[in-house]
Amino acid sequence: VILLWSHPWGLWDTSAPEGSTFGRCKITYNRARISEAHAVVFHLTAVFPNDIPWKNYLLYFFRRRNQLYVYWSMENPWVMRYLYKRDFKRFNNFFNMTMTYRRTADIYDSYGTRRETLNKVAKGKHVVDKIMQNKNASAIWIVSNCNTMRGAFERISYVDAMVQYGFKIHRCGYCFDLCENLPLHEAAKWSEAIQKFKFYFSFENNMHCKDYITEKFWEAALWHGVVPVVYGPKDEDVIAVAPRNSYIHASWFASPEELAQYLTFLDGNDEEYRKYFAWRENEDITVEEMESQIATEHPKVPIFSAPLLSQWHRLCDAALNINDKTWVVESLAD
Repeated sequence: VILLWSHPWGLWDTSAPEGSTFGRCKITYNRARISEAHAVVFHLTAVFPNDIPWKNYLLYFFRRRNQLYVYWSMENPWVMRYLYKRDFKRFNNFFNMTMTYRRTADIYDSYGTRRETLNKVAKGKHVVDKIMQNKNASAIWIVSNCNTMRGAFERISYVDAMVQYGFKIHRCGYCFDLCENLPLHEAAKWSEAIQKFKFYFSFENNMHCKDYITEKFWEAALWHGVVPVVYGPKDEDVIAVAPRNSYIHASWFASPEELAQYLTFLDGNDEEYRKYFAWRENEDITVEEMESQIATEHPKVPIFSAPLLSQWHRLCDAALNINDKTWVVESLAD
């Protein structure tokens, strides 16, 4: 049994609904079953002052030597520390494992992977032909976190500078006027609309946060046949996990003006723009072959090969194979 202490963000529609099975483990949200749980997962939204786990009598009474307490978060540390007011020191030596987007996490749980992407998207020359034919707009950026943190402010300033140089970009979301012709809350229509753009600005709200590459890169851009323009994570972190030559990184350019000039050039040059879809031209390429190519081109970057099994399958395996070993996460802040 894997017990989730609460529903992430209070939502019932998750990757692990009540009663779902992963390997030999079944998911439950029923706290009364804690005595039989092999692992107890605490999503970042589950840890509130009025529900501090170590003050809860159930946990105090039932915690067993062979039971894993797992910290689960997909947010970057800045968001956790300042927006959710979490004091990481309070959790020192409480958890046994972490389940996050970090490649060094005990259980890797990312927004997307190279393997998942190659399996998800259609491939072949005819596919890329159709992608190219469908393009009729330049760039789009959807953003709702405006000035609540330094990184959010800096990314808006960067794009503002590009616009001042004459680059045209559709800016939508809470921080700007909502795009009337872009149905943000209708999945099918949004998916169709986003594919008409050549570039999606995958600008994160934190600079150089290790491995923090979110749905802005994977779902919003790559999975919809749009080239992501990346700002936030280091280029080497993106190289380690992304499909080969599939994105443009702001760090390649000395200024917002130079990036704007390059995107404008690509917007008017289909042959050069199409090169960012070369990874989709080969229908038969395997993730292992692609990772070998990337490793050859970037010998100093440790290429990350994502696990085959889901995070819940891997957590189940870990929970069922403790074998009386004991360990703790000394600090979540490190």
